[in-house]
Formats: sequence, C-alpha cells, structure tokens
Amino acid sequence: QEFELSSRWPVKVNLPLWAPGSDLEHFLIGWERALPLRLPSYLTRRKLQEAILLESGGITDLIAKSLTAAAIAAIRLKRECITEDLLSWWRDPPDLASAGDDPLSVASR
Repeated sequence: QEFELSSRWPVKVNLPLWAPGSDLEHFLIGWERALPLRLPSYLTRRKLQEAILLESGGITDLIAKSLTAAAIAAIRLKRECITEDLLSWWRDPPDLASAGDDPLSVASR
C-alpha cells in the first residue's frame, strides 16, 4: 500500500498498489485520453502495463510522473506515443535540447 496522499492531507490514507486487471486498464485508458499525443500508445497492452508497474512499483504518483515524462519525451522526440523505453525518463531526464538535429540520438541512452 502507499501513503502518497500524506503529502496533500495531514490524514494518512492507505491506497492499494496498482496490479494488472480491469481497474488498472480503466485508469490507463483515462490517462491515454488525457495525454496530448497524436498517436495511440496502447497503455493497456499487457507488456506496457507490466513495464508501467515495474517502473512505478504500482504507486499512483509514480505512474503519473512516469507517464507525464514519457509523454513529454515522446513529443520532443517526435514519436507522438509512449513506448516502454520512455517510461524511466522521469527519474533522469536527458537534455533533449542538446540532441541537436538528431533528437533520437539521446533515445538509446
């Protein structure tokens, strides 16, 4: 369980960690609809769900940070969809401005 709400309210609330299933699928469908990407990311595909859970530990706040950073990277890299390799960029984002004319040169880090 997670204690992420404690940073917002003085009362501690235990939230269950996300796990594969229909609740996670509905959550990810909502995220995908809200993201300003031109192409679908298919966040509900099993492999991508597993990667999201592995990256975030099933913690809502870390899922949000990961998906937000991945969406920003997808736009800056002109991919326009979230892929598994972009999920970890929230922890150590590359300097995309230094990629020059080849923004994909930082994608293989």
